[in-house]
Amino acid sequence: MIKGVTLVVYAKTSARIRFEVRHNLSTHSSHIGGTHTSEDLNQIISWLEQTTTHAAEQLNKQRQYLIPAQSRPFRLSDAADFFEAFAAWEGDAGTKERVMSLIISLGSYAGISGPDAGLIEHLVRRGVLTSGAWGARSVHSRFSGVINQLRHSPAMGGSTQPGRP
Repeated sequence: MIKGVTLVVYAKTSARIRFEVRHNLSTHSSHIGGTHTSEDLNQIISWLEQTTTHAAEQLNKQRQYLIPAQSRPFRLSDAADFFEAFAAWEGDAGTKERVMSLIISLGSYAGISGPDAGLIEHLVRRGVLTSGAWGARSVHSRFSGVINQLRHSPAMGGSTQPGRP
């Protein structure tokens, strides 16, 4: 993680694991600049939104080390449904490309706001993404084989040679 941010993982119950991203807002390396007091309610709300978005982004970055690759096999019909869901959204191509790249790289999307919000909610309605806490959206397990195949494709910086990432 980064200075001022720690990841804590512990058993909440015998059947649940809890992930916490803890921010030390008093450090100068904080994403909100080291200041953490204000009388302005809008500023406080903005800091909370930034903190939750930052926490989701940090957890998404760490997931690749914590959660093993999904074992669902690649299915052509799942790939067709995945791409069809993007094609069916009537927004701009740049947003589609950026969001698709993030989802393929991370297996999820966090911090929904701005121009991506419409596409993310469309993908949730189409069953490509599932809703999570604090605005995080994860790829539905049905598409994990598609994501793994795409993640290791040459277009995403992977290799088609056996034994090469």
